[in-house]
Amino acid sequence: DLSGQAIQICMYNHDTDNDNSSSSNGTTMSLDWYRTLCFILLGLLVQAPLTHYYYDWLDRCFPPATTAPLCHRITWTKLAIDQLCWAPTITLAVFLFLDPLQGRAVLPHLQRDFGSTLYANWKLWFPSTLINLAFCPPAWRVLYCNVVFFVWSICLSIMLK
Repeated sequence: DLSGQAIQICMYNHDTDNDNSSSSNGTTMSLDWYRTLCFILLGLLVQAPLTHYYYDWLDRCFPPATTAPLCHRITWTKLAIDQLCWAPTITLAVFLFLDPLQGRAVLPHLQRDFGSTLYANWKLWFPSTLINLAFCPPAWRVLYCNVVFFVWSICLSIMLK
């Protein structure tokens, strides 16, 4: 279950010492509206438009497979490009976009958390991208990515807190 794996990724990487909104001790959970706005802007200004143009480019360079897409060379080539080129690029973009908004120095944060964030990215995005490339019609791919990105942004928020 992909959503279960995403939750496990988030919980595994969550630092409970920094969680001031725990409901296990009876306190109420609070919402950080500024942080929420930062992630909304990340999705609207960075992830959604870049993903649109990225998938447009990917489908122009490598037309979608029409027969046995899960076993097709084009699907796996696209997946390799996605995971080896796009995933590190979009992960870097997340750090470059969010850190200044949150008053954090980018370089030390990158050095500390980029590797573990990219690894967590691959855990969620490798299977979801394979499903996307093999089974989603090209017209629905960006929408599918936006739904997965919603889950991923929750994971990011917890991991990068």
